Amino acid sequence: MSNASIKHISVSRTARYVVIGNPQAEERWLVVHGYGQLAPRFAQKFASLAGQHRCFVVPEALNRFYVSGFSGKVGATWMTAEDREKDIADNVAYLDVLHLEAGFEFNAVFGFSQGVATLCRWMQHRRPEGARAIFWAGSVAREMEQWSEQDARFLASGSLHYVFGDNDPFFSESKINEQFAILRRLQISFDALRFEGKHVIDKGLLHQLIASSDDIKCAK
Repeated sequence: MSNASIKHISVSRTARYVVIGNPQAEERWLVVHGYGQLAPRFAQKFASLAGQHRCFVVPEALNRFYVSGFSGKVGATWMTAEDREKDIADNVAYLDVLHLEAGFEFNAVFGFSQGVATLCRWMQHRRPEGARAIFWAGSVAREMEQWSEQDARFLASGSLHYVFGDNDPFFSESKINEQFAILRRLQISFDALRFEGKHVIDKGLLHQLIASSDDIKCAK
């Protein structure tokens, strides 16, 4: 097949997302799930935090699959190693359309696992100023290693909590420190937090961070 060529076309897709809380709320969160998760299930983690003054918009990744075998539980992924750059571009475009559909600016963001890098890329495109951000058990986008301080100015303008479990099988201490080093090089202040647990969201800490009205710039 020496004469075979790989081509790409753009197609229309139907995406699913969940909104919980009041869309006219002061506090408007974009929440990006991790690998193998679905928006309706993931949104349940935030349901008790939603209300008149807080809204969560939870998009679902475009690529669904059976988590184990050929039937049963279904999950979604933002990207794989195959044709990765196209998936990244599609994700940024998707989140941008979602942002326009929502009809308001997100002033807070949350990313879990694979969702952290996905969120970073969209934020770099949209460049929201002064947003609250929570990165949970995930790596920042690889491209950030090449960013300048000016590129990261939008992220440095808000507040950031970076959270990891103390027994996360996907993040050794050295890998966690690699993420922190990228942020420090870019002069992004953040609060590093740990909890007892693995690659999961700790309900108590999640509620503590989101329900807190403090939006104070954290120390490096």
